[in-house]
Amino acid sequence: MINARPDPSNFSEVDPRSKRPGGAAIGAVDPQTTAFAQLLRIEAEARQVTSERDLLHLIANETLLLVGARQVFVMRRAGHQRLRLGAVSSVPAIDRAAPLTMWIEDIVASLRRDRGANQTLAATLPDHADPADPLTSSYPMRYLLWVPLWSRNKAFASGMLLARETPWRENDLLIAERLAGAFGHAWALLASPLRLRDRIMLTDKVRRSLIGASIVAICALAALPVPLTALAPLEIAARDPVVVAMPVDGTILDVPVSPNASVAKGDQLIQLVDTQLRNKLEISERELIVAEAKLQKVTQLSISDVKSRHDLGIARAESALRTAERNFARDMFDKSIIVAPRAGVAVFGDRKDFIGRPLVTGDRLMEIADPRSVELKIDMPVSDALVLEPGARVKAFLDGDPLHPREAFVVRFDYQARLNETRTAIVRVTAELADQNKEIPRLGIRGTAQVYGASRPLIFVLLRRPLSALRQGLGL
Repeated sequence: MINARPDPSNFSEVDPRSKRPGGAAIGAVDPQTTAFAQLLRIEAEARQVTSERDLLHLIANETLLLVGARQVFVMRRAGHQRLRLGAVSSVPAIDRAAPLTMWIEDIVASLRRDRGANQTLAATLPDHADPADPLTSSYPMRYLLWVPLWSRNKAFASGMLLARETPWRENDLLIAERLAGAFGHAWALLASPLRLRDRIMLTDKVRRSLIGASIVAICALAALPVPLTALAPLEIAARDPVVVAMPVDGTILDVPVSPNASVAKGDQLIQLVDTQLRNKLEISERELIVAEAKLQKVTQLSISDVKSRHDLGIARAESALRTAERNFARDMFDKSIIVAPRAGVAVFGDRKDFIGRPLVTGDRLMEIADPRSVELKIDMPVSDALVLEPGARVKAFLDGDPLHPREAFVVRFDYQARLNETRTAIVRVTAELADQNKEIPRLGIRGTAQVYGASRPLIFVLLRRPLSALRQGLGL
């Protein structure tokens, strides 16, 4: 805990009549004066913001350089006691299910529970963190600083948690508390309600009529049926592509085709290292020659030699065995060159990722897709999953042409959630474009899909997320 406050005179000691601290001339650039100017600019911008969201991002990003922090977490009150993460420096949106979000909220809750939240506190990891959580040992910024934000009536409203790799200095604490005062005042101004009746003079009869009409209008709007919608990222993918996999165990020598290149049926796609396969084929061919020569010799001797007649069957069987081994070796050698099973586009990543890699049978290499046959792969988060039916409407906003959305319809969807590359639970929805006569989008184009569900009253659409969060919070 840090209770001692630094002397404000150490922040900037400037004599405007002569020189700056350290003997610098008036025309020279003074870091303290620059920091003071930045502090004034941030305070002015904080009082000019018009929304809480803009203020949260201002606190998270502008505090970094001035205080010397590496990462800033802005906490906001989400209930009577609980603080929720509202913004993170250099992060446009907060994922409520991310492990870092829950880890930071638990640390702040521990600080408030053990040491209070009405004063500036410095902590060092793993203090106030769950030692069993992997983030406690892997998080690089070990020195934390909790700075509360105060509202206009001196009531605790929120706070910011600063993190960096080096211990905090007294000057850093002074600047952080100065910023906290400005941010708390700006936050209190945004939270002040606007009283319309103080600006407009209305009689009691007119006011009661307006209140009654407002209640009727709100009830009518609440019962208005509107479709449930959800936004989710999409990708243009091939419909029923042919998967090219490793036919045998081996190492890739060369990939003659380029990614997304057009290929014809029978074109060479991949060349495997065939040294071992070629040697096996040559050995099996020579063993077959020996077996056939032995069979021919035994056949000639069997005319006059009784013993050779008994060996004739064995020689024939050995010749058939060597023939089968030669055929198998030839098949394996032919598979060292992988060709295109059909015409299309070779869909894969960088060819350098394959060359020199030892792979086993069945490893996925690439896909051969028809560029004229595409579908929409929509990764809908589980929290936004709707009750869909085949044929549900989808409006696709492609990144290449966001002003002209494409109409589509749902073909199928998964009933079981899966984890995507960002470890987020999603439900895969597959849709097809409604108008196939228009220009077909290129494979790999991404965008945003607006998926439409069944119609529900407007009050249900507005309260769906709060009710879901309440149910999950109460465990009902």
